[in-house]
Amino acid sequence: MFYKKIDALTIRHAITNITISNLIILFVTYVFVKLQNIGLLNSLFMCVSAFSLTGLSVVNVGGLMLAPKVILMLLMFIGRVGSISILSMFILNKKENKNIEYVSGNLMI
Repeated sequence: MFYKKIDALTIRHAITNITISNLIILFVTYVFVKLQNIGLLNSLFMCVSAFSLTGLSVVNVGGLMLAPKVILMLLMFIGRVGSISILSMFILNKKENKNIEYVSGNLMI
């Protein structure tokens, strides 16, 4: 597009991000429907709204039970930080690299 090339790795990352985000939204929608009986479309709308941080709602959120409120808060956090970042915290094992040397500098105090 516009005489630019998008490499295959970037496309794979985008598809992975979209797929993981959709799976998270669908799973949370299913849990939300089971916990709070407000209908599938209303639950899906609220979950997508929470994940995308738009803040729209079709029902009174104050009237929800505690568990759906916590689920919506977690979904907002995952949407803000990013689903790949959240999953990488649990999947990747971080090992300190002993070969790293940090740059030193003089600070004016």
